[in-house]
Amino acid sequence: MILEKQTQSLIYQDGVSHDTVEMSLDLDSAQVLMQMLSKSLYSDAIGSTVRECASNALDSHRRAGISDPIIVGLQQSGGSSSWEFSVEDFGIGLDSDDVANIISKYGKSTKRNSTTELGMMGLGFKAPLAYSSSFYFTCRKDGMERKYMMYEGEETNSIDLLYERVTSQRNGVKIMIPVKYGDRYDFTNKIKEQLAYFENVYFNVEGVDNKFKIHRADHYQVSELCSDSNLHVCLDNVYYPLDLEKLGLTDNSGNSYKRLSVGIGLRFSLTDGLFPTPNRESLRYTQEAKQIIKNKIEVIANEMMVKYNETIVDTDDVRAVLDYYSNNSKHIKDHNGDQWEVSDMLKFSTLAKRTPTLINCKFFTAEQVYKLRDYLLNEYEGKYELSAYRSRMTECRSHWDQDIRLSNISRGTKIAVYEGSFPDRKRRYIKELWQKQSVKFIRKSKPFTLFSKSKDWTTNSYFSNPDMRCYYDLLKLNQRHRSHWRAIITEFQRLQAGLTKSFVDLDAIDVPEAWIVADKLKNYKPKPKAAKNGKVKEKGDVNVKQATSPERETGSNAKFVPMVYDGKLLHKRKALTVYAKEEDRPKLDYLFGLFKKVESEIAFVIMSDREIKVLEIYGLHNFMSLDTFLKGHNKPFKRMMTALLIGRVREVYRNTFNCRKTLSTVSEQLSDDLTELAAYYELRNWTWLKGDPGLKLEEYAAKHNLYDLETFTKLSRVEKLLSKHPFINKICGTLTGYAGQVLNNNGMVGVMKDMCRYKNMRMNLSNYRLVEKQEVTELEEAA
Repeated sequence: MILEKQTQSLIYQDGVSHDTVEMSLDLDSAQVLMQMLSKSLYSDAIGSTVRECASNALDSHRRAGISDPIIVGLQQSGGSSSWEFSVEDFGIGLDSDDVANIISKYGKSTKRNSTTELGMMGLGFKAPLAYSSSFYFTCRKDGMERKYMMYEGEETNSIDLLYERVTSQRNGVKIMIPVKYGDRYDFTNKIKEQLAYFENVYFNVEGVDNKFKIHRADHYQVSELCSDSNLHVCLDNVYYPLDLEKLGLTDNSGNSYKRLSVGIGLRFSLTDGLFPTPNRESLRYTQEAKQIIKNKIEVIANEMMVKYNETIVDTDDVRAVLDYYSNNSKHIKDHNGDQWEVSDMLKFSTLAKRTPTLINCKFFTAEQVYKLRDYLLNEYEGKYELSAYRSRMTECRSHWDQDIRLSNISRGTKIAVYEGSFPDRKRRYIKELWQKQSVKFIRKSKPFTLFSKSKDWTTNSYFSNPDMRCYYDLLKLNQRHRSHWRAIITEFQRLQAGLTKSFVDLDAIDVPEAWIVADKLKNYKPKPKAAKNGKVKEKGDVNVKQATSPERETGSNAKFVPMVYDGKLLHKRKALTVYAKEEDRPKLDYLFGLFKKVESEIAFVIMSDREIKVLEIYGLHNFMSLDTFLKGHNKPFKRMMTALLIGRVREVYRNTFNCRKTLSTVSEQLSDDLTELAAYYELRNWTWLKGDPGLKLEEYAAKHNLYDLETFTKLSRVEKLLSKHPFINKICGTLTGYAGQVLNNNGMVGVMKDMCRYKNMRMNLSNYRLVEKQEVTELEEAA
């Protein structure tokens, strides 16, 4: 690459110049300068290493005039934890003179007069020193092979010749850089990023498919290997991110763009006037460079605008016109024939954007119809909705659901219209027929009128409170000549018909006779005197309203369902049943939510005074009044209070609870206790509890010590230990990552063990150094 020469453009001078001193490099500071150019120059050591090594290899191929691919590899070398990044070319090669006179010199380059080679700074070959303190390269030229090691010496960076021998292999250079085990994924990602657009590269890298495609247009290119979904720059196929703030691109409000989500690379050659920074990690945004990039963006935007305008056609499809204005995303066909979202790029086009035109429309433009979209169906009213998610049909009761506004209806929602009745049996059939679909059922109930029927309406109401259910206000007939009114209304009705022709005619769907017969058999139920759960009440039975989980969101924890308990089987019920009167419904609702995870252990029911008297006659052990239950002398209550107490302790020592498995290497007893407490808590805790009626159960339990004795003892032991040794929770915090996942950090676990020894905290026996009896005897004799 031809280096941009420094020119004298503006000199600020104040006073008379008496002498001039030319600036130079201090050779005594060469080591410091080499360290700066090796270590401090690059902010992205891995990316720069990949880019510079591959660029030098391609330059060698270009100079040699060969089209064979260079080989980029990332493989294991030796042990499983040893990896190596390598780049091999088969170009002009290097001999001992080249190494001594070019490679060893910082700033020495043979490419500054070339318009086809990427290098120019004389620094790229040393870039691997930014990542590793040493690396190897093997050179073959004119029948001789030499292997060198470049490394950071104590006083200066050096190159050692490791061997020299005769070879019959072709000229070329292979660079080998040791890679840390933890950096192998970063190298893979940087290889994809930096070399996504390089030509003639063979990747010997796991996770990189050599069959990836690169589409190169005149002004931009797209690579399947590139992971950058935003606009970027390709300077002779070298990837550079585009800094839009430095470029100075702003929207109509003057705000700078942060990104342009188009996923293409702007193509520039080495002679187009763009230059990278000395570390070649980014571009130099001079005034000339910014204008060159902006011009390129404009050219591409105009090309895309031409293709986009070709997709816009005149139509009589009202829904297609509404979709055009509703959708902010603009698409064209890409090189594969797929839809390509180019909205961000079209903003920079200097060409006019074409809009669709409605065919045979005299009084309405497409944009005017779009502005009327929420009033086109004002004659209709929403009656029912079928949810695709839950396959439930619900009645529309709120104004939000009843008003038919196209902006509130998803494009994928089916609309079914009916004029007659929509009975229950037909609703069940339609629900079964259209299961897993979103459907809106509407009926025409309020036809448009010429003038409003409201008593307060006048022809001047349009300016203050227009009635959008009359043609006069909706179509702004006050602005049209009266002789055109009929034609305007007729054209509007034709637009309505074009929109509603895609609706499903529900009246035309008949329920099959065979389905009706099957439905009757399936839904047939006898009519008992008082049988809500399928059981006819007999003498001795008990009517209750049992708390169950609601089928949909109601704002409550429970839904109380009428049931009949068989009097002969009451004593066999395994779960404890807590009963109360209707006025205690809020308390039962709260308790049901609290005990939701243990429904098999406890039930909550509402009973009448008469039913309670019948129940008390039986004197059953598994039925308990609410007042007796709240006194807390029962196992379900104590277990739940213990679980809530565990939750309080868990909040304080959350890090320790998250690392309970890791702590097994420190103290198995602590780890086991934490595991059992966490399981005890998870078994009973319900997160979505609503509406505390002020029972203050936790305070009551703490005052009267109403806890599960065995678990409470274990919890007290853990809490005492953790409060005495707070370092455990702090160290566990360093072992806990984002979202609570536990990190693998054996070093911090070792620190915890050392702290436990220092604090005399009991640990696993394996964490102590045991002294053999013989060793003790020897020590005593030595003393």
